[in-house]
Amino acid sequence: MKVTLQIKNYRSFAAPIDITIKDGVTALVGTNNAGKSSLLRFLYDFRNLFTSLSNIAGGPFYNASCGHPQDFNSLIPEARLNDIFCKLNDEDLTFSLTFDLDDLDKDLLAQHTKIANQLLEAKQRNVPVQGRTLAWLRKAEIKIDRRRKWTAKIGVASFSLPSADGWSYKGGNSWPIYIPIDGNLPLINPGTLVSVSEAFSRSFYIPPYRHSVNQGETNSSLYDLKIGKAFILEWNQWKNGIDDKKHEAIRQVIELMRVTFGYKDLDINVSDNGESFYVTANGKRYDLRDIGAGFTQWLMILSNAAISRPTFILIDEPENHLHPSLQLKLLSALTQYAAKGVIFATHNYGLARSAVDYVYVIHKTDSTPRVEPLEKVRSLAELLGELSFSAWREIGVEKLLLVEGRTDAEVCRHFLRLMGQDAKVLVMSMGGGQVIGTNEAPFELDEIKRLGVPVYALIDSDREKAGDPPSGKAVNFQTFCKKAKIKCHILDRRTLENYFVTAAIKKAIDPSKSAIGEYEKIDERTHWRKKQNVEIALEMKLSDLEGTDLKEFLERI
Repeated sequence: MKVTLQIKNYRSFAAPIDITIKDGVTALVGTNNAGKSSLLRFLYDFRNLFTSLSNIAGGPFYNASCGHPQDFNSLIPEARLNDIFCKLNDEDLTFSLTFDLDDLDKDLLAQHTKIANQLLEAKQRNVPVQGRTLAWLRKAEIKIDRRRKWTAKIGVASFSLPSADGWSYKGGNSWPIYIPIDGNLPLINPGTLVSVSEAFSRSFYIPPYRHSVNQGETNSSLYDLKIGKAFILEWNQWKNGIDDKKHEAIRQVIELMRVTFGYKDLDINVSDNGESFYVTANGKRYDLRDIGAGFTQWLMILSNAAISRPTFILIDEPENHLHPSLQLKLLSALTQYAAKGVIFATHNYGLARSAVDYVYVIHKTDSTPRVEPLEKVRSLAELLGELSFSAWREIGVEKLLLVEGRTDAEVCRHFLRLMGQDAKVLVMSMGGGQVIGTNEAPFELDEIKRLGVPVYALIDSDREKAGDPPSGKAVNFQTFCKKAKIKCHILDRRTLENYFVTAAIKKAIDPSKSAIGEYEKIDERTHWRKKQNVEIALEMKLSDLEGTDLKEFLERI
């Protein structure tokens, strides 16, 4: 799954912001009141609307896309209706979903192929078919006006489709096709919208305040979290009921907590009065309140996740009430219960960078928040100023390694992992040419050096043959590093790609591919795409780097 979500005029976001959501773990990082929690809340606030978008056969989306406004009041509680609109203007709230058609799951592709074949067979039998081709729905735009009515627009490939009544709908979700009145236009398969909307509609939101395990009435909940008696009752039913799958789910939660908290044996049961839990650990019985807030939080979060089995888990500030050593473990544990992934908001950059696949930085500005992927952050010094290095130190990071691009960072992080040093060294991208080769480099490096920790840099040489000097850009950057007392290493070979071995390339990419020469320039048309570097690196062994300057440099860090 890969979809780009654009939001405008939602809460504090007066200007459009974009975030690409993929399978895996995504972090939203920013200072207090930057807007990271609001961005996370969007998926929670609009969950009922996503349910409507996923039920194509139900009519609301089709009617909305034909220009007939649909009622929004029933899709969100009255108490939150006014909060969703931006208070900085009177404009309508809009958002769009743009689907990556190069990253479709196999079920959608199989469905599309089946329908396309049926279309082809009909034409071969000279059966009249309205619509000449079959196309994916590529984009959906939703507008919610201040009267609380919503409409939609849809797009295929590079053009928008006419609204009004230019289209009709055929069949249920098993035959998801829009039929054009004009036979020269394509039939539309909205499977992309159905799949993504269904995933968002089944998300599970965990708020930042979550320590009321034994408070509340039978039907108590904190957003999606069941708490108090409601939680205790459901836990007891799952653990002691007749459903073997539910019993096994709770057993796995207890086992995971036993390993995490270092107990030899562990069991968790409801107290005799049904008001709380008691814990039996290493042969001794304790009241849950005597174990600690961290243990209680794990119990409540993991159990709720195990019971709900959502597509995405949305958690605000997972570091709350947890020792740094447990924060990473919690995020890792949650991935076991989320079918698609985990999205979390945090002000702890160290936690985010150590735990996730994708990081978005939310900058607080005087007008509206600015959101950008970590690899496109305009200034390393800006980010480091917003997010203190103490956040990294909390989870054991001792040194900083600067590399050129995002894929370089992921490759080096894996190599350090092979050496057992990834937890101590934070690898950070300099955004390609955004620092190296610019007049901003001396300023950026001086600001980074003020962190007071050892800083290293690793950059490409861009040599074209053995004996060539490094590029002028590389030499200048190394000079800047020397003045800032940063240890900068210029690779002996041309780039990091020139260290990949044939066995890893064949296994990760294609059996017909092989390693490039030490000074050969990679050609994405004949070799592999740069974004595939990480896949290749994951197949590398430490012995593959033996005798190279790259291994020697990483070992010195």
